[in-house]
Parts: sequence; structure tokens; C-alpha cells
Amino acid sequence: MADYYTLLTDAGIAYETACKAAGVPIKLAQISVGDGNGAVYNPDASAKALKREVWRGPLNALFQDEKNANWLMAEVTIPSDVGGWYVREAGLWTDTGILYAIVKYPESYKPVLATSGSGKEFYIRSIFETSNAAIVTLLIDDTVVKATRAWVMDYLGRQLAEGTYTKAEIEMLIAQSSALPVGSMVAFPIDKVPVGFLEIDGSVKSATAYPDLAKFLGTAFNKGDEGAGNFRLPESRGEFLRGWDHGRGVDVGRTIGGFQLDQMQGHLHAPPKGATAYAAFGPGGSALASGSGIINPAASGSSMTDGVNGEVRSGAETRPRNLAVMWCIKAWNAPINQGSIDVAALVSELDALKSAVPVGSIIPFPKAAVPPGYLELDGSVQSVATYPDLAVYLGTTFNTGGEPVGFFRLPDSRGEFLRGWDHGRGIDSNRTIGSWQKGTAVTHDSDRGPALTPIVIGAALSGGASGSEAIGADSYQIQAGNYVLQSAWAGTPSPVATVDTYLGVTRPRNLSVMWCIKAWNAPINQGQIDISALALEVSNLANMADFTVIYPGGGNKTSPGGVATNSRYIAANPFPGYHVFCTAQVLYNGEWANPEFGDHFSGIGGPDRYGHGVQANQMGNSIIVQTGVNGLVYPNALSGAPFLLSATTGVSPLPCRVLVWRLKGVIA
Repeated sequence: MADYYTLLTDAGIAYETACKAAGVPIKLAQISVGDGNGAVYNPDASAKALKREVWRGPLNALFQDEKNANWLMAEVTIPSDVGGWYVREAGLWTDTGILYAIVKYPESYKPVLATSGSGKEFYIRSIFETSNAAIVTLLIDDTVVKATRAWVMDYLGRQLAEGTYTKAEIEMLIAQSSALPVGSMVAFPIDKVPVGFLEIDGSVKSATAYPDLAKFLGTAFNKGDEGAGNFRLPESRGEFLRGWDHGRGVDVGRTIGGFQLDQMQGHLHAPPKGATAYAAFGPGGSALASGSGIINPAASGSSMTDGVNGEVRSGAETRPRNLAVMWCIKAWNAPINQGSIDVAALVSELDALKSAVPVGSIIPFPKAAVPPGYLELDGSVQSVATYPDLAVYLGTTFNTGGEPVGFFRLPDSRGEFLRGWDHGRGIDSNRTIGSWQKGTAVTHDSDRGPALTPIVIGAALSGGASGSEAIGADSYQIQAGNYVLQSAWAGTPSPVATVDTYLGVTRPRNLSVMWCIKAWNAPINQGQIDISALALEVSNLANMADFTVIYPGGGNKTSPGGVATNSRYIAANPFPGYHVFCTAQVLYNGEWANPEFGDHFSGIGGPDRYGHGVQANQMGNSIIVQTGVNGLVYPNALSGAPFLLSATTGVSPLPCRVLVWRLKGVIA
């Protein structure tokens, strides 16, 4: 036998055997040390106590050996204010007061710091073997347990070694953690370019200053005059963005990033089916009474109007109604783009970055559900106190004057297209960012006079399309009256029956989306962040869940402990102070199920009444698990069983787990 060793005592082996049979864990609570009654001796398994105990205290830790699953290591630190004796023996005690294991310890003197003027860190480590380490549990009193200096240094060394990153790895991790990759295009409603972005203005940039963006764009937008080491951004000012066809077949022949002029959909100005003439509004047109739904030329040569929505707007381009926004491109994610990392600058810039999607970004969503951190752009009034970051970004740009003190107004994008702000380019001049613009149509039929000819569609067109379905226009109705025939711009007006005319706001083909604005990023929306309080809150959240599983018989998910018939088990409420809902399940034939709880007449062998089941209930800050007198599950031979159990007698023990859900109310 080795000079120094640990033995399981006879009482400890008996205790372990009983625990296994009952399906309950072995609970080790304390360790004691002694001086061997003044001499070194060889302990044996029959011992029920140390020869002369000099100190007892709670165990600090219980480890499973990495190489041998059945070896456990128990540790304790002896306080510096006790001592004045030799340590020659030690014992491990269960929660029921049984000496589970006894240790022969190398003779060592433990001084008392207060009296001797010197001291040393003194801790005991005992290694012992058990047949099933998974069922051995350590009971720790957190108010007195201590960590040894050696354990702390070893732990920190391992953690530091695992958590050390090179500069390149840090940059890569930060870049990869961004939810918005380099090259993403985002709309902003005011003239403020956020950190990490560049306005998409066709300018030339240095590949050294923006290596990630240069790599992403390559030379796709270069014109040949950028110079060595430079690249060109695309140009979005004054432009609408359109989804790339990419093989769909509705906008063929386009390359991604390619420019396209405005145009109108092709159509014919022909008499409608069954009509002998149709309206032409030029010189000599006959006036009709104005009113809702009537397209009325108020005077000879006037433009089209329905008498309610104003005249048709004509101009140098075809466009939908829209809002001017500033299109920006994500240029970098790594902080201090992108050379050496200055720690002070890193802290400052990380505070500015906070999120891959900065406050003020306009993002489309394809369903009517506003994600956390966003607000719908609906022109509503919001509180500065609730959304301070967004209030600072937008300022009073969209206020109309009716907002209360401490409030600001969002822009309104409902029903609008977004158009790139001109910003000096000259194709949509005299616009301010965020301003609204009416829709318009390109002037056509200029050889027929100064006015616009309406689009008239008969009952059916080739291909089966009819009415506004053919061109996606809004419908107005020309009432019956006298009109000039199209074939002549002068003469006596001819009678025309009522016809449907389609003319409205010009728009491209489109998808309806909900435009939202990024409203906040910082947690605890949104005042000053107390780092120590944040750390505590994160720690509390990490240790708290709305649902958990406990094992009343000990063990874990991989190796759940069992419960026996006619027994009661008590476990701590995993959500202290809260009401919980819990249900017990047992494992039989590979299936977890609720065994219910009941009392039946058996009708066959065994007791006349058969009490069965496993029930879990909350009692204050404890979870009580009670098992049936005769069985854990009700055999199907006795009818009505939830398990396919052919036996007529109970099966015990069975692995057990309790599902626990936390409820909102706290315990009064």
C-alpha cells in the first residue's frame, strides 16, 4: 500500500450502496482533520471517526479526475486563524454525519498566524475512488467557502491562455460580429453620415484607407482615371434603386449597378371597343361641369384634371412620388480603419459604432411587424427621453410645430418611394434631404398640342388583360358629353358616351414594404450605462431562465437519478422567490412521460388498491416530489395505463425529472 492514501470506510460503502438502491445522490458536506492522537498511524476501513479531530469545515470543491471518471478529488482550505497542531489524518463526511472516507495525511504542522507571527496557505486534497462518480454531490456553503491561491492562479492562467487574441484576430472577430457586412447600402433621412459609412456619391477613395470596401467593390465602378491604389464608389444621388433582374426576365439585359433612363410603358391611344370617338383635350375642347370622378378641361388647351386631385404634373422625367434620402455604403467594421489598434481610440470608436446598423438607418421590412430597436416611419411624435439617440440624430428636421416640449417627429414614408438625395449632382436640384416630391409623367404627344392625352383602354386587350390591370394606372371616368374628335383639332364637338379613362400618379412596378428607422442600440434603453451594474445584470440574466429541468434523484440529463416508490424528495426552487409550475416525468422503455398520480382498485393480484404515480408541487422555495405507495407507473394490465407495461406489479426505481416553469408573480 502507498505511504499516504484515502480509504472508503465500511460505513461509507454501506451508505453508497443504500443511495444507489434508492436512486438518490451521495452528498458530501464536510471534511475534518486530526493529529492522530499525537502519532502517525495507518487508518483502516472500519473507522467511524478520526482518532483525535482538531478542526472541521465545509468542503471547498469536488473535482472529477480528467483521466479516470471514477476518481474524485476533494479539497478544503484551512483558515489562517486556526492551528497550532499537526495534521496526520483527515475524513470526508456525508450530510447525514457518516464518515465516508478516511485519509492518511503526511505529517504537517499548521501554525496560527495571530500567535506565531507567521502563516501559510494550508489546504487538504484527497483523492478517492467510487463506482459511479456521477451520483456524488458536493454541498457547499457559499458564505464560508474559499478559493486557494494555487487554484486561482491555475484558473486565471487557463482562462488567459484561452482568451488571448492577436491584433489580426481581434480585427477579424469585430468585423465578423457585425450584422451589416461591408458593401451594404442603407438609406438615411438627414445629411449625417454615420461612423463606418460613406455617402454613395461616385467619389474616388483610397484602397489603403478602405481596404475592405476596396476588396468588395473591386473596379466595378472605375472609369479609368482613379489613379493607382484608388477605387470609385457607385453614384446614387438623385436615383431610385431597383432590384437587379438576375435572370427573372422582367428587366433583362441589365448588369448589377448599371444605370437606366426613365421611360413610360408602351400603350396605344385608340378608340375603345364599341366607341366611335374618344376624348382629345386640345384647342376647341368642350368644357364639362367639374366634380368628383369627372375629367374636365376647364378651358381650351388645358391639361388633364379630375376636378379633385389637381392637374397632371409633367416634367423632364417620369417618377413616382418620393422622399429624398441619402444612400450610404458600409465601408468598414474593424475599428480604427484599419492599421494599428490604439486602445484609447478603440474605446471611443466602439462606443460610436455600438451596432452594425447605426441609429437613423432606414431599413425595409416585408411584413407588418416592427423588430426590436426600430420604429415605423409613420410621421408620429416620439419622446426624446425614450429615444435619446434618435432624437439627437433627427433633431427637429421633421417637426411641424405641433410637438409638445420633449418630443420630436419621425418622417413619414408610408406609401412613398425613396430617392437618392441629389446633394449637388444636378439631376434633381433644389431638394433638401427628407423632403417630399410629387409624382409626375413625361410630356408626350407634343405634336398634338400643349396638353396631355389621357390613356384610354377598351373592354379588353390582347393577352386577356383589361382595364387598369393592363398598365397599373388609376381609374377616372369621362362623363358623356360633346368632345372634339381626335382626327381634327378644330370643328364642331361630337357626342361621346361615358368612357373609362386611366390616368394617375406615375409609378414603377414595386413591392409594398414597411420602412422602419433604427431607433436605439444601447441596452437598458437608453441613459447612462453603469458598467458594474451592467455586469451584475448580465450575470443575473445568465443564471436565470424561464424554464429549467431538475432531477430529484440526482444526476443530470445524460445520467438522471432514479426515484423509488413510497418516497418523498425535496429540491430547492430553481427560481427562488417566484411561483413556478412543475410536472414530474419518469423514463420507461426509452420514453419520458407524466406517470400521473392516482389510486385504483387492482382487480388482480397484489394489493386491493394500487397507489401509483409521481407528483411534483411547489411548497414555498422548495419543490416536493412524492411517489406512489405501490408503484411509479400504473401497469396497463390494470387498465388505463399511460405506459405499455405488461407487468402487474410496479417497477422501481425509475429515472425521474421535473420540468419547472417560472411564473410572473413573486411569492408574497
